[in-house]
Amino acid sequence: MKRLLCIVIAAAAAFMLTACGSAAPEADGDTVQTAETEYGFQVVTEVISEEVKADDGTVLLNGSYELPRLTLTATLDGEEVELVESEADAQKLAVRDAFNAEMEKYRQTVLSFFREISGWAKDLYEVSLADGFAWHSAFADEVKVEKTYQTPGGLLSIYATGYSYTGGAHPNGSFKTWNFDLNTGEFIGYEDIAADEDEFRAAVVANILEQICEQGLSEYYYDDYDSYVRDLAYASVYFDENGMTVLFEEYTMGPHSAGIPTFTVPYEYFIHLLNERGETLLLPYLPQETLVLADFYEAQELWSYFDLVTMPLDYEKSAEVDGYVYNRVNYREISTMAELRALLLTRFDEPVVDDLLAPEENGFAHYRDIDGVLYGVDAARGSDLTRGEAVYAVELDADGNAGKVIATVEEYAGEPTLNEETGRYEQTAAGYVTVEFPFVQTENGARFKHFESIR
Repeated sequence: MKRLLCIVIAAAAAFMLTACGSAAPEADGDTVQTAETEYGFQVVTEVISEEVKADDGTVLLNGSYELPRLTLTATLDGEEVELVESEADAQKLAVRDAFNAEMEKYRQTVLSFFREISGWAKDLYEVSLADGFAWHSAFADEVKVEKTYQTPGGLLSIYATGYSYTGGAHPNGSFKTWNFDLNTGEFIGYEDIAADEDEFRAAVVANILEQICEQGLSEYYYDDYDSYVRDLAYASVYFDENGMTVLFEEYTMGPHSAGIPTFTVPYEYFIHLLNERGETLLLPYLPQETLVLADFYEAQELWSYFDLVTMPLDYEKSAEVDGYVYNRVNYREISTMAELRALLLTRFDEPVVDDLLAPEENGFAHYRDIDGVLYGVDAARGSDLTRGEAVYAVELDADGNAGKVIATVEEYAGEPTLNEETGRYEQTAAGYVTVEFPFVQTENGARFKHFESIR
């Protein structure tokens, strides 16, 4: 068996930690800051290659496995120093060792599978010879690290692909992901960085389903594909500069021809749903444009509760006012109109909020306090079928304290019509419309001076 230590995948500069900082008094009463030890984690790959041959020299199986391993260095005043297992050293070493212990388990798993399929290959080769058939081709099993991503906040995310051919009509693809907190030495999932797991999952699922719809992918999947998307139990995730990528195993949502369904959910769709740990790992290192878009999408959601749909309601708690049936609002722990107004003011200027909350001319109010508790009327208008996909861009002023979100929305000539031949609804493109949403930056993020529905 051959082993080769390969190129460093993640630069040490991607994640540096400091420790042991202190100040020492000088004779004249001044203080100087002592140097701090800086710790750097690197991911390297160990490549294991193996070949199995029959007694006559025929190649039966090729195996190649790239296995991640975490290394740790310490520097003082720019010079590398020995890890002496001080308290700070010991904590970082424990993080490294926790990662490598898991990788050793994975190493044993892939090598065990290699030994298993080598037996399959030998048996099939002997059967082929006995039956007078030519050996078709060698089996193959591979693991390749495709991407390693580190944030300065301490998230290490690794994505690897697998390839396995053990006879049959076609090879099979697979993948493996790892998300590791370099601060605590723990492997984590998306649920560990979510303030509310259900709300986080709902936002991710909604974006994936939208991608499937926009790309027309549903015709390649099984009829019940959406149940697997909504569950996410059959999915794995990894993070990179583009967002959180969600992958489903082959055959989960569709036949082999559908491959490995893969969807990248941009950060702006879920960063408002991060808990403190998630914010530490991800939030401070994202571009300002991404943060503005996240604020914009939250503003869109809030706006929709007045123009498109109604906030989630508790239908077991109802009251009638002026002939309208109201139900208790069950959204973000908002319990009063005052709290609703405060939430809206984080994303909209006061005149916009005043217009949203003002009763209609006939006195009807979409939301109101009843006995000091927030209630709403269940009502929805449906989306504008003459408008389609929107593309968003952020323009920042020179100082970055204000700017605008520009939405370019596709428009159609009339509502969808059914194509009898294909069984799909189609529309004729008529052009595009541009809508601008000016904003200012506040301590709560972007607050919009103007807002409107674009669909």
